[in-house]
Amino acid sequence: MRVALALLAFYRTCISPMKPATCRFYPTCSTYALWLLANESLPKALLKVARRVLSCHPFHPGGLDYPSTSKPLSPKFYAPNAFKLVYYLVPTSPNAHTYYILKVHS
Repeated sequence: MRVALALLAFYRTCISPMKPATCRFYPTCSTYALWLLANESLPKALLKVARRVLSCHPFHPGGLDYPSTSKPLSPKFYAPNAFKLVYYLVPTSPNAHTYYILKVHS
């Protein structure tokens, strides 16, 4: 796990800034991989990341592709227990001010 995270950190800090922003997906593949490595077992995470990277080609439309895991969704910042989250606002693109509204199933 540490090796995969170290390789990903090296890519994000050294290689990614030298390339133009051409990712076909939101969130980017490196963000997708970070989230999966933190919330999924290593074999499953690597398999899902490989599928995502292999689908990044000119003939794929791209778009919104959030990672899904077998573990329940746990947001980093969330409301106190007095409030129950029912919806998430998901941006339609990285610089847009329009959002998709996703209902959280409990």
